[in-house]
Amino acid sequence: VRENPSGVDLNRNWDEMWKGTTNNRADTNPGPHPFSEPETRIFKQLVTEFKPTTFLTVHSGTKGMYMPWAYDMHHLAARNEPAMMQILKLLDAKH
Repeated sequence: VRENPSGVDLNRNWDEMWKGTTNNRADTNPGPHPFSEPETRIFKQLVTEFKPTTFLTVHSGTKGMYMPWAYDMHHLAARNEPAMMQILKLLDAKH
């Protein structure tokens, strides 16, 4: 489940390409503003403190693995893109 008890889709509650909406359907509601939800604020704090160099997201519903900021094929992550793509290719070949 992507939405929290407040009906906010946590996948859309980030500051990267955040777009507010008047359509508050639970499956696409981004919340009133980026990081408005405690779950995304906690994760942001964790990542800020830890400072990972590689980050992949697994989307089991689509059986997809993605790197950050890959909201389209024209805006891929520039930092560590080769390393992240190598990991994705390796994992994709095995699964």
